Amino acid sequence: MPYDPLDGYLSDALIWADGHGSNPKACPHEEIIKLWNEKFPSKAVSLHEWNRRRPAYRDLEAVWNGKTTQGNWRELKHMGMAFELISKSSLFGTRGDQPWLTLDWILNPKNWGSVYEQAINEHRERKGVKA
Repeated sequence: MPYDPLDGYLSDALIWADGHGSNPKACPHEEIIKLWNEKFPSKAVSLHEWNRRRPAYRDLEAVWNGKTTQGNWRELKHMGMAFELISKSSLFGTRGDQPWLTLDWILNPKNWGSVYEQAINEHRERKGVKA
């Protein structure tokens, strides 16, 4: 079976507590925010405003500290791929102009899994791949 770079990117990223089982690389907040801002310029996040007091800051760390279902730690390329898929999803196609649809909303633990899973499933459907 050919390698599918999307296979396994969705993981239980939100089960991360007390630093146990965390990614050996610290979350590269600035680089991830830059990736987001490149993909979603109309929803850009100010690096100056991205800090520990913002709940989404910790939510991003939780996503970063999740492993892929292949057992690999997330890398910057995974986050770039996630943003790419999300940008092409029907969520942004139909609601992209909504003010609530922000990085903070997407990273919220109540939303991340379903948003990312929907983006992956839609990508696979466009490619003709069955789940």
